[in-house]
Amino acid sequence: MAKDLIAKQITSPRHLGIMGGSNGGLLMGVQFTQHPELWGAVDIQVPLLDMLRYEQIAAGSSWVGEYGSGVSNPDERAFLASISPTTICGPAFNIPRR
Repeated sequence: MAKDLIAKQITSPRHLGIMGGSNGGLLMGVQFTQHPELWGAVDIQVPLLDMLRYEQIAAGSSWVGEYGSGVSNPDERAFLASISPTTICGPAFNIPRR
């Protein structure tokens, strides 16, 4: 939707913001790391951002049915690595400046 709003010149990234918490916090983290050029602001609340190590936290093992296992399934690990904001962000991660 953001790309469409920008393409139709209804708004610009500078004026677009997103907010989400919990599972929505993961979605906001994915948007921030995969499409940072679309957002002027990203508000991430109570997120789960480390998708490769979430199974190690207290309630993490109960979420395997929802997210998959980065520990026991190589295919799921590859997918989780591709969406994990903690994995994607690093020294080479470039946040667009406006």
